[in-house]
Order: sequence, then C-alpha cells, then structure tokens
Amino acid sequence: MAPNLHNVLKRLTLFVALTTPLALSLTAYADDGNHRRHSRPETPPPDKPDDAAVVRSIQKHAAEGMADFQANLALLYADGWDLEKDPKQAVAWAKKAAAQDSALGQYTMGFLYLYGIGVEKDPLIAAEWIKKAVRKKEENAQYTLGMMHMQGIGVEKDLTKYVNLVTDAAKQGQSDAIWMTATQFHNTPSIENYDGRALEWANKGAKDNCMTKSLQIKLQQAQKPSEQLAQDAANGNADAQFALATHLANGTGGFKKDRLKADQWYKKAADKGCIPALNTQVWAYATSTDVNLYNPTGSLKYADRLEALEDTQNDPHLMDTIAAAYAANSKFDEAIAIQEHAVYLFQRMAHATFLNKAEARLKLYRKHQPYQEEKK
Repeated sequence: MAPNLHNVLKRLTLFVALTTPLALSLTAYADDGNHRRHSRPETPPPDKPDDAAVVRSIQKHAAEGMADFQANLALLYADGWDLEKDPKQAVAWAKKAAAQDSALGQYTMGFLYLYGIGVEKDPLIAAEWIKKAVRKKEENAQYTLGMMHMQGIGVEKDLTKYVNLVTDAAKQGQSDAIWMTATQFHNTPSIENYDGRALEWANKGAKDNCMTKSLQIKLQQAQKPSEQLAQDAANGNADAQFALATHLANGTGGFKKDRLKADQWYKKAADKGCIPALNTQVWAYATSTDVNLYNPTGSLKYADRLEALEDTQNDPHLMDTIAAAYAANSKFDEAIAIQEHAVYLFQRMAHATFLNKAEARLKLYRKHQPYQEEKK
C-alpha cells in the first residue's frame, strides 16, 4: 500500500506514491464557480500540483480499480469542496472500495451511513462498517468508533472503549484523536503529571490543528509566573501574547478581566501570525455583540490572512470562523460554501456538539442571516 497522506489533506486519506509529484502537493482554493476564492497563486510551484491535478489523479486511479483511491473519491463527492457534491457517486465509489476489503472503503461506508450521505442514516449499520475497518487498525475508523462510544451513537456508551480507541488512533497520528487525547489528559487532574502528558500529545499535533495549537500554547505558557508571561508578551513573544490575551479575556491566571485589553494583545499575536490568535480575532470581530469589538470589516481582513495559510481548509474550526466573517459582511454565498465544507469536516471529526453548532450556523447563512454570539 502506498503512503497515507492524511496529514497533507486531512479531509481525505490519500494514498499516492512518494515518487510522484503529487506526494508533495498542497491544496488550494479553486475558483470553479462555487464561490471558492484564490488564497494562493493560481499556478502552484512545479512540484506542488493544484487541486485539479490531485483530483484527476484520484479519479484516474479510482477508475483503474485502486480501492483506496476509490474511497478517497467517495469522500470528495461526499464533501463537495473539490468536486461538485454528489452523494450517489460517494456511495457508489465507497461500495467499490469496500468490496475489495479496503479498510478505508469500509470506514467510508460507515461514515456515509453515520450521517445519511447518499443512504438512509443508520448509526447501527455505520458502526458495523466502521468496526470492520477498526479490525484492520484504520486510524480514522478507530477515532470515529471511539467518539461513537463516547457519545453512545450506534454503539453502547463506553468511556473505556472511547479512550482506548481514540488513543490508538492518536498513536497513528490521527490529528483529531491527538487533540482529544491531549484534552482528556488536561481535564483529568487525578492522573499523575496530567498536564505534562497533555503537553506531550499537544506537541505532536499542534501543527495540524488550531485547537491543539491553542492547547499547546496554554500549557506551555502556564508554566510561567504571571509577571514573566506579561514580560514575554511585552517583548514580542506571540505565544505569550496569545496566552496573556486569553487570561485577560477570561479573568484567569492572576489577571483582571479586561476584554478590550485582551483584544489589543490578540491583535499583536495575530499580526505575528499566531493562528489561534487570528482565529480568535476573526471570530470576535464577526460574532461579538459587544459594540466595542464587533468589526465585520476587520473580521474579513483577518479571515483573508487565515485563508492564506497552508491547510486552513483542513481545519473545521478555522473554516467555521472564516464563514462567520463572510456572513458578517453579507457575503452569504461564500459563507454557505465555506460552512458546508466546515460541516463536512466536523462530520469527519465525529463530535456531535461542534457539528450541531456548525449546522445551526449554516441554516442561518442560508437564510441570509449572520451568526452572533449570545450576550453574556
């Protein structure tokens, strides 16, 4: 089996020979009339084919009968970001892959049944397909089945199975599993060296996930006395600036709550390219009910910076935030297209709470209504 490029294209699990140029490819937004925007050069570097080249390669190898490419093509049709969404095609290609006993094909069949994409929604059938893939140690299946056990969806609620399965997926590098594992340690102070172990996991996944990066910064900066944190922030350390802003926003870490001062530090960190700070800034400007913070134009300015970063389109939280910025500026076509992709990514994340909130925002955008946080 060729290498798994899951960390390059999180929404897929590409299997492309490393000897081909496609193995080095990074995705970009393609302007195909579906309201996607160019956030990178239209012509990629010679060793980094654009999305269209990647998709054509997947289609070619899928047509040749390569099972894992068939499963990836099914996921592309389920998503609708790189190809026009077509649930029937998603099911057809997933079935072809699963018929060849492909673990990724079996996971994909389970994913489609879990959310009713091209088939009648049935968590029980989803669980059976996903279990088949788990027996082959497929990392996405391990993570998804673990989350199903955590939430009692399609299987019995079993926190022990949840922890074991998600940990197994995290050990294979599944980015959502790494975040969940790090968070689990952070939230369980009864475990010896719980935050130290949380930081170990956060360090493994910080480059792939905004939430994991945010947790990494929080844990690293928490080791400093408040005076040292403030000094490091003043000296221009972006992570310290983000941590200080978060303390000021919430009134924690020995700092008095001051949202406007927090905004100033978030700006400083965002201007240095701190992704969690950029995400926080866009969200606050787009959704805040505080007239001192609400800034739709500013939200879109920072959203453009988020879009320009590599792999932004693979992170559901970032896409959710960017969609909110477009909606705040009454650019609802763009907001809908981006939020639909965010919903798909949250489905892949298998986190019901995040997914339900993202779907609720999508409904608002389809009614041409922006999303705003509830007043506290």
